[in-house]
Amino acid sequence: MSGSAVSQSNPDFAQIEVLPPEHSGKILSARTVAAIRALSVVSPLLWVLGLGLALWGGMPRETGGGLSQTHVMSRPILFSFGAVMLGLSALVSMRDLKNRWLRHVARREIKSRFDSLLDPDAPDTRFVEVVPKSNWSAAGMRENAVDVGFLAIDYQKKNVLFEGDNERYRIPSAAIIKCEHDFYSRSTTIDKYGARCEVRFHFVVVTIRVSERSTVEVPFRIRISKGLFTEKSQRSRNLELLREINDLKAT
Repeated sequence: MSGSAVSQSNPDFAQIEVLPPEHSGKILSARTVAAIRALSVVSPLLWVLGLGLALWGGMPRETGGGLSQTHVMSRPILFSFGAVMLGLSALVSMRDLKNRWLRHVARREIKSRFDSLLDPDAPDTRFVEVVPKSNWSAAGMRENAVDVGFLAIDYQKKNVLFEGDNERYRIPSAAIIKCEHDFYSRSTTIDKYGARCEVRFHFVVVTIRVSERSTVEVPFRIRISKGLFTEKSQRSRNLELLREINDLKAT
């Protein structure tokens, strides 16, 4: 977030390290962002194709009007294919495959680092993104996160640790000035319903001290979690992270 490395070992200050070129930009690369955009159209495409096949296959059967018997018999098959596509569309949408794939890419990259701050496979590690507030209203951006990676809380050393694509943070509890919940809303077209709806993105905004006179605001958001990651689920899980960081700060 700050654009420079902070090397203080003072427990009152957070350390922000800019990763070297051989490690940075490997997760949110141009190729990865393009793949995410491609996966984003899979669910609407499956829905449209599935709905069309299901409607065509479910039409009343008539042997007259120029329709061959073979054509009429194929309609149940078309209807079955359409139903399967509709089911796959719902599954892809609910499981959020694009973010699960991004987490896989991030896990593979971070596990390859010999000096990583954390283990992405640890039970309490979260896959998060960092989105500065200046990007919250940037609706035209392909990807508004400036970093993605894994976040963990080291209760023994009282640190919040983040290992990202571009930076890594070591945040002692004493360096946390405040930790708050915030969100932004975005109106999104849901193609399979043909309507627009408001989607909220919930964040844990941590303000940290990096020197005697400098502070940095870092908005973390859990990008994906286990199970179905609905808006209600992501709000509750981000609030859970908020409580844990504030509890760490209070100790």
